[in-house]
Amino acid sequence: MRSENIQEISGLDDVFDFLDEWPASKRDVGYERILKAIRDAACKPSSASFARESFQDFLTHHGKLRSRLLEWCSSAC
Repeated sequence: MRSENIQEISGLDDVFDFLDEWPASKRDVGYERILKAIRDAACKPSSASFARESFQDFLTHHGKLRSRLLEWCSSAC
């Protein structure tokens, strides 16, 4: 039986925590892009939609997404 750790992401702070915990050995160009998109969303609310979609794509690519994210930026930005 495989145990999985499920982490709820409910806002930008959670995304920053998640990315901060991402293994250094897996920090590639895709990681750097999503980190920049999330930083941009923290500074410019107009970037939030792009950042949310990019983060979902990042998680899907790495097999980490279990369900689509909720609208988190409206309260976080």
